[in-house]
Amino acid sequence: MTGYVLGFDIGGTGVRGALARITARGAEHLTTRTDPTPIRMGPDGVDPAEVGRAVTAVTAALLPSGHTPAALVLGCTGAALLGSGLRRQLAAAVTADGPRPAPVLLCSDVLTSHIGALGSGGGAVVAAGTGAIALGSDGRGAWRRADGWGTLLGDSGGGAWVGRTGIDAALRAEDGRPGGSPALLRALVARYGSPADLVHAVTSRADRGAVLAAFAPDVAAAAADDPVAYRILRTAGRHLADTLLAALPPGAPPRAAAVGNLLHAGPPLTTALADRLTARAPDLRLLTPAGTSLDGAITLAAAAVHQALPPGADLERLTPAGHPTTQAA
Repeated sequence: MTGYVLGFDIGGTGVRGALARITARGAEHLTTRTDPTPIRMGPDGVDPAEVGRAVTAVTAALLPSGHTPAALVLGCTGAALLGSGLRRQLAAAVTADGPRPAPVLLCSDVLTSHIGALGSGGGAVVAAGTGAIALGSDGRGAWRRADGWGTLLGDSGGGAWVGRTGIDAALRAEDGRPGGSPALLRALVARYGSPADLVHAVTSRADRGAVLAAFAPDVAAAAADDPVAYRILRTAGRHLADTLLAALPPGAPPRAAAVGNLLHAGPPLTTALADRLTARAPDLRLLTPAGTSLDGAITLAAAAVHQALPPGADLERLTPAGHPTTQAA
């Protein structure tokens, strides 16, 4: 079997795409391309028109002239909670221009992260970026998701949670309330201006989670010398461990991985995560991720061509007419 497949990792910071050549057992990764234009996030999730524009541009840059991809997989942040209206708009936007592969599959980026990190052999992956979500599988068709409820209602231990908790400590210092951190207050003023400026930034923008998550690196930087910031990161690590364990279905192999930019926050967070896993699940192996979310998207696209998608995985086929239909993998 010959031809090409495309995989995409779609988030608030832009769209990454990868091209791979179909092989007898999967796909051979060829090249990647990034559209760094931030994708606007609204109350319903990603902006479908912007996603369609970016996917079309990246596809044109990656795909050899005269070829149509045999499959395309979109791993999209927040896809698990997108409303049906936005799904239809996204389907129409992605399939409106350029070559239309069959199939186009939409899934949450936590699924592509899971496949990229652990393959299809089962286990659980926690993804910690602006938000926090975990996905687990027993490798035989049972899947379980934990958290991913959004930065307003959940995503405990994610970047927005760290930023929001750090901001709370900064504002406590501003007011003179217990639990405040003068170091984090100084960082808040340096990043946002006055506390009033921060309030305006949070209330006037649709991507409030991103505004809050922008403070997470400041919390991480302060943690070396500030006990409040240090405790915030430790608590975040424990939250992420609990989310990961909650996603393991009964009978799942004791394998796990943690992915996402928040893991760069440093040892206070990552050590707390590992310690919590060891304390609660001594037999669980925390593995180095084998690949990225983009690798997982390519793997799923190749599996679609070979009719070997992971059983039970939550993938949705976007038809050329722009009407999504749930497809049992």
